[in-house]
Amino acid sequence: MIVPRFRIEIKLLSFVRILAGLKKFRSIEDKKLLFFNSGTEAITFFLKSISKARKLKVGVPLYCCRQVYQSVISSGNLLQFVDIGISENGYKIHHADLENLDVLIFVHYFGFQYDKLEEIKSKFANLILIEDCSHLSFKKFKKSGISNAAVFSFNFHKPIPAGVGGCLLLDNEQDSKGIYENYNSLPRASFVQGLKTLCRVFLKNFAFSPMIYFFLEKYITARRRRPLINIRSIVRPQKVGLVGKVLIGNQLTNNHDFLSRYRRLPDKMILKDNDDSLSYFPIFCRSEHKRDSLLEKFKQKQIDVFILWENTFYNAFFYGLRNADRYQNTKDTLAHVLFIPEFMLISDKRFHELLQILGDDLT
Repeated sequence: MIVPRFRIEIKLLSFVRILAGLKKFRSIEDKKLLFFNSGTEAITFFLKSISKARKLKVGVPLYCCRQVYQSVISSGNLLQFVDIGISENGYKIHHADLENLDVLIFVHYFGFQYDKLEEIKSKFANLILIEDCSHLSFKKFKKSGISNAAVFSFNFHKPIPAGVGGCLLLDNEQDSKGIYENYNSLPRASFVQGLKTLCRVFLKNFAFSPMIYFFLEKYITARRRRPLINIRSIVRPQKVGLVGKVLIGNQLTNNHDFLSRYRRLPDKMILKDNDDSLSYFPIFCRSEHKRDSLLEKFKQKQIDVFILWENTFYNAFFYGLRNADRYQNTKDTLAHVLFIPEFMLISDKRFHELLQILGDDLT
């Protein structure tokens, strides 16, 4: 039986501990934090708020979740793809790609925070910076004072995997003018929407238990390979509802220690990070051939390792990409990275199994 890459991320108690969840959610509420139904809604809202006078050219890394593309389209602005990649040694960026942009959405990949945004800002003083922090630890994030806003997601497979919700943190005080008023005028997710969300989150979460996943694997795999994409679907920002608050609050605590075992792998294979929390665990392979060979070895063991955003170029085609040749950083990232499911790091027994599969690649 195949073990799914994402196992059950929300315990059953998180659905029923309503008062406890609300209490924990209130502990993180702050007037500078604006909570939405999703991170996508948070990005859409901010872009709409800053682009009333004219359409802005918004740069988005090609290698990222297509919902970020959708937020730009939904805000009425112009999507521009940027060739940003990441290797075991950090980020790869061509500053020439940023010259004609009004806004850059910078993704901090996998929980590894890029520490040279100040360098970008010094070269492009008028560039509006939005930090996509969906992979970063929400509880440990500190404002840089360099970007204009930071956006977090609490969807599945994130540091706080509630299956719903996101938030916007304004970094520069000058950007808050009028934005809080706009936010207060937004509708809140209704009770009926909350019930639908609760059902969706519950069913989607438990679909990744091994027994159920066994029957859904072919369907889920097909959806991943060729997802249905409708770029005309408009994101309409709403304030987070009661269900979102309860689930986010109950998911705020995560005591699993995955990072210590991940760091026991060879330096050449893992991120050289200085943080103490990662939300994804990449292995950097010497070549695409080695990556594919490892992928096959894991499949033989019935372990669902994965290539994050493996449909990047397929997705981007729907959003206007016509020439993929110049996106070499993106191609290198896609060709060399394989992701270890968290459960391979959850115990010494699982970690030993991981080492056996990696075999010769460890030397």
